[in-house]
Amino acid sequence: MTKNKTEINLSSSGLTRGSRNGEEQGRSMVEMLGVLAVVGVLSVGGIAGYTYAMNKHYANELLAGASERAVLVSAQILVGKTPSLNEFNNTTAGGTFGTVEEFDDGGFGLKVSDVKDVVCQNVIKATADTSIFIAKDDNAEVLNEMSESDCSGDNNAFWFVYDDLGGNGANSGDSSGESGTTEPVDPCANFEPTVCITACTNNNGIAKYTYAPAGTTCGGPSICNGRGTCSTPLPGPTMGNN
Repeated sequence: MTKNKTEINLSSSGLTRGSRNGEEQGRSMVEMLGVLAVVGVLSVGGIAGYTYAMNKHYANELLAGASERAVLVSAQILVGKTPSLNEFNNTTAGGTFGTVEEFDDGGFGLKVSDVKDVVCQNVIKATADTSIFIAKDDNAEVLNEMSESDCSGDNNAFWFVYDDLGGNGANSGDSSGESGTTEPVDPCANFEPTVCITACTNNNGIAKYTYAPAGTTCGGPSICNGRGTCSTPLPGPTMGNN
């Protein structure tokens, strides 16, 4: 017995591989260019949104870092120590913390440098309605307030200026006269609790602060970050419809 064998001749049937009804299928150049144009527009929008969010994050990081350092410097001044930021890694993504300067009236300033212009502008916007004073680094005899228009380039420098957080400064206290000694200063004597910093404990002349848990509401959309700072969180990423 022999097996029946059926052969199909594609050419004689009018069909070709990869085609339908004998006609080649594909996309035109115009269609492909249109797709590429759409992808390009979406990419540009995504990059712009990412850059905006990161610059705002860097500004918030600078503000939080300045607040942490201000608490430490205030405690150091109150107990008569020379202000120092050696306990911190002072290089951050937003800028570099450097000089600490104690003022005659009991206040002090923290200098930050290497700040990009957009981050600088975001810092000034965020502190506009707060007690934090942003001063120019212009070597003037008086502190001049810095504005958004002063931010230019990638190497901006300015000062976070604070009143004495502890109250009376390092040389406070009653002298005993003949002995020439100074009474120890309570760093928490003039402490006033806030939503994000709830308590102060005198630990051998060093102020130890109790912070509200991260996520505690401190006004409007702002929340505590768990380190004593109240800030507005960045919006989370959004997913587009498929």
